[in-house]
Parts: sequence; C-alpha cells; structure tokens
Amino acid sequence: MELEMRGVVVPFRTVQKPARPPSPTGGRRRTASADGSGATAARPGLDHEVNAEWDLLIRLATQAWSWRDPESLDVLEHTVTRLRTWIGHDWPS
Repeated sequence: MELEMRGVVVPFRTVQKPARPPSPTGGRRRTASADGSGATAARPGLDHEVNAEWDLLIRLATQAWSWRDPESLDVLEHTVTRLRTWIGHDWPS
C-alpha cells in the first residue's frame, strides 16, 4: 500500500503598489507628533516613499558599480539629490 501525500494550496493576494508621484519632493505634508513634544513627524505614506527611494539607491549603486559609466553615475547622483531633499527636512541645519 502506497501512502499518498496531500496538501492544501492557499492562494495569496497580490499587493498593489501605489503609483509614485511625479515629484517626490513636492507637496510634502507634516503632521504633529503623537507624543505631544511639538516635534513634527512625516505622514506614514511618505515614509514608504522614502524607504522605496533608499531601496532604489541601493539598486542603482549596484548597477553603477557594475557598469562604471557616466550615465549610471548621473542617475545615482539624481537619486541622492532627491534623498538629500527629503532628509534635509528631517535634520535641521
């Protein structure tokens, strides 16, 4: 007698990623902090956008390292400039 293995296949939903705004630095909104300290915190959706930009930076850096061409460095520099703008709002000069 042969044992038959049985299992259950569970379908997973696909997650729809939100469309990126044309200008990630435009229209940045801030809301008051929940701790009452008076500090401001970025809205939750913006944190996702910034994290995605950091992920893009890592991918572009890897590509620039592989290709070692001026165009790759230009794209990498543009991404760093966008990140600097976002981070500049969080760190006072």
